[in-house]
Amino acid sequence: MLTELQGENIDDMISTFLDDGVCKNEFISAVGTIRNAYNAMTNLIKYSSFGNIKSLKQAIVTACSQNIATCERSTTVLLDMLSGRNGEGCDLVNNLYERDLSF
Repeated sequence: MLTELQGENIDDMISTFLDDGVCKNEFISAVGTIRNAYNAMTNLIKYSSFGNIKSLKQAIVTACSQNIATCERSTTVLLDMLSGRNGEGCDLVNNLYERDLSF
């Protein structure tokens, strides 16, 4: 199955199993924020020997503090979705379990 998913954006695939609305928007926003922060951190590591360290560090801060989707909030949103504790009724695991996942 993993070979079938190579080249696919797994986050996009998961979001297709969420109903349009709050759950889907929260998921997409949280994953995007965490992905941007992760990319900023990897850039700091990759380019630290010849890049502008101050700019690379600022990119991490910016990625984690954009809009209302901070890194802390995004992590909490995803953990709550995975544990079924999201106040919006967004139980990601149950939602995926109940759907037909044949591709």
